[in-house]
Amino acid sequence: MTTTYNLIQVINSLPDELLKSSQAGTNAKWVTHKVNAIRRYMALDEIDTKSKLWKKLTGLELHAPIKTADVPEISGFKYEPWMKDWSGVIEITEAKISVYLKDELHSAGVTFKDITSALDGGQNILEKLLETSLEKFDDRLSALTAGTVNHGFFLSVPEGLKVDKPFKVMVKITDTASFFPLHFLTVLKNHSSVKVVFEFISEGANKESCFIPMIHSSALGASSELELVEIQALGASTFFFPNEVIDIGENAALNRFILDKGSQVTHRAFLADLNQTGGNAQVTGVYFPSGNQRFIYDTQQNHLASDTTSTLLFKGVLDDAGYTLWKGNIFVKEGVRGADGYQLNNTLLLNPATHAESIPGLEISADDVKCSHGLTLSSVDKDQLFYLQTRGIGKDEGKRLIVDGFIRAAISRIKSAELQEYVKENLDKANLVF
Repeated sequence: MTTTYNLIQVINSLPDELLKSSQAGTNAKWVTHKVNAIRRYMALDEIDTKSKLWKKLTGLELHAPIKTADVPEISGFKYEPWMKDWSGVIEITEAKISVYLKDELHSAGVTFKDITSALDGGQNILEKLLETSLEKFDDRLSALTAGTVNHGFFLSVPEGLKVDKPFKVMVKITDTASFFPLHFLTVLKNHSSVKVVFEFISEGANKESCFIPMIHSSALGASSELELVEIQALGASTFFFPNEVIDIGENAALNRFILDKGSQVTHRAFLADLNQTGGNAQVTGVYFPSGNQRFIYDTQQNHLASDTTSTLLFKGVLDDAGYTLWKGNIFVKEGVRGADGYQLNNTLLLNPATHAESIPGLEISADDVKCSHGLTLSSVDKDQLFYLQTRGIGKDEGKRLIVDGFIRAAISRIKSAELQEYVKENLDKANLVF
């Protein structure tokens, strides 16, 4: 008889296998941070399984005993010709973290390292960011992640540096762990700019369930620009729970693009804090649940300063028995003036067995603001499909063309032409059949 753990119970009760991870690590500051995170975890409320964002996930299970990802080996990344297109590359597996950074960027003051090595290097800004992240991530799952994590990276771009080529962070799941927490941190100092790609994939059969909670904390200095593209193509037995908080400074700009096509379950929380005047956040999500995949999104656009702007566009294409829930909120703080916030969720259903829910929200505590939301829910237009078939286009190819037109506006929101092309190539590789 197979023994299993209920996933929600794992999050709420901290099994002994996970508690041991909080004391692992070679850097004393890192271990202290993890211990403090576990203390915070114990003080926070348990996950409410009756809430809209969690009740669909109560049946998820992990095999027992839980196999945790150990402290990884750290190594340099041997240069390969394909790396010429990247400013730096980090590959993270359960056993190893490999790092490559261009020499000229290292000389210019860029830090691109695993977290432990960055702490060993005396990165005071990293220590401060770790401290504040415990306050920002105020839910039990995030505190558990921060308290048990051994894998992550830190990227810091110095003031005034505009980096041309993007950085790439690759996470490869190899089935050697069933619990694999991640912690990502990025800092852009004033007047800097950078492009980053996160890529999540599973290698091998991915037969056993793997729980991957992740936290990403980012701080954008004044007049800085971050374009962050993520491609999630994890295996069908993976539970992916990313939680992201991005602080946007004065006249700083965030362009965030998310492509979710893998995993059994993705439960994604995203928060953009527009803390200073003139901050701008553009957030885009494209997702393709099929089979019995469940994708759940909780997005927040917080206007905490005047003359800030945020736009969110999420587009879902559902097939088979795929399920999605998007819950979005725009918050405007009292006394803020000139805030402009917008959110739109479009869903295309390819099969009557699919189910999609959208819950937009506005929480406005100020006058002289412009905030709104919208949503659409539609099926493939039979007349449009028939027209394509009369032109000699098969049914599957016709659906593919309709889907392409549906998501095109979302992909065009990526500012970088090279990253647009990168996303399109990944969609082609996915060989999505509609």
